[in-house]
Amino acid sequence: MLLLRAAAARLQHSPWSLATTPATCARLLASAPATSAPACGSSPGLPAAYRAMSSAAAMDTPSIISMINQDHAKFKSLWNEYQGPNMNGEMKQKLGWALIREIAMHSSAEEEVMYPEVRKRLGGEAADTLLGQDGHQHLKDLLTELDRMTVEKDGEAAYTAKLKEAMDHLYHHIDDEEKKFWPQFEALPGVDADLLSHLGKKFEGAKAHAVTRPHPWAPNKPPLNVIANMATAPLDAAADMWRFAGHPPTM
Repeated sequence: MLLLRAAAARLQHSPWSLATTPATCARLLASAPATSAPACGSSPGLPAAYRAMSSAAAMDTPSIISMINQDHAKFKSLWNEYQGPNMNGEMKQKLGWALIREIAMHSSAEEEVMYPEVRKRLGGEAADTLLGQDGHQHLKDLLTELDRMTVEKDGEAAYTAKLKEAMDHLYHHIDDEEKKFWPQFEALPGVDADLLSHLGKKFEGAKAHAVTRPHPWAPNKPPLNVIANMATAPLDAAADMWRFAGHPPTM
C-alpha cells in the first residue's frame, strides 16, 4: 500500500502530468532540458518556431506500431533460438526467463499507451479483445504458470510444452494486432506520423517503469495500471537480479 501511495504521489506531482496551457508550457520549457520538453508543441499560444521544432523532434521517434512490431519479431527470434539445435536445459531456461521478462515489459507498455488509444479510436470491443482472454489476460495466465516452473524441477519436456502453449497464444495475438487492428488504427482520421511518433515516445517511456513478470491480478487500464506498474516494477527488478545473477537481459 505504501508503494502504491508513493507511485500515485509521483504521478500527481510530476509537472508533465499537468494539463499544459500555453503559459504553463512556456514556463516549463524555459526551465526544462531539451530532452524532457512537455508534449505541448501543438498549443496555439506557443511560438511557431517551437511548434515546428517540436514536430521535427517527434519525427525522430519511430512509430509506436513499428516499435511494437519490432518487439514481436524479437519474441519470435528468441523462440526460434530456443528450438534450435545444440540447446541444453540451462540455455533453454535462460531463454524462457528472457521471454517471460520481455513479453511482460512489452505488454505493460502496450496497456499503458497503445490500448487506451485503441479504446478511444477503435472502440471498447477492440480494446477488450486485445486485453482479454483472446489477448493479454490469457497470455499472463500462461506465463504465470511457466514462471512457477523450471527446467530442472519440472523437466525440459514439460517446461517446453508450457512455453509452446504460451507462444502459440502469443503468435495468435500478434496476428490479431499486425493483420487486423493496426491496419484499422492507421487508417483512422487523425492518425498520422506525428501521433504515431508521439505514442512511440510514450511507449518507450512506459518501458522504463514496466513490470518484468506477469501479474494476471493487476489492473490493465489507466490510471490504476500505471500506479500498479510503478509500484511493482522495483520488486520485479529485485527478483530479476537474483534470477539473472545480476545481469538481466536487454533487448
